[in-house]
Amino acid sequence: MRSSYNLDTIQKGDGPREKLLASGPDMLSDSELLAILFVTGTRNENVLELSGRVLREYGSRSIANIKDPNQVIEVLGLGPAKACQLVALFELGRRYYLEQ
Repeated sequence: MRSSYNLDTIQKGDGPREKLLASGPDMLSDSELLAILFVTGTRNENVLELSGRVLREYGSRSIANIKDPNQVIEVLGLGPAKACQLVALFELGRRYYLEQ
């Protein structure tokens, strides 16, 4: 069964973007923050299910060290676009952290 965000969910303010707008980033879980970056889910998972699975299967700390999108594709079964988004996200974080 496929579940996904629909207009009713977004209008209620239940989505991570709406939560971010209303309460700020500190109020969001890692899964919700990742869901905002992924934007959409897959054919089989909505975006929150996808982001939660990625964090559970790879681990919050380990996922930050990934530099090869092909590894993400192979291990997590993500498509190339989402794998690149994930690698780019953490690469930006590393670069920002190193500049400090």
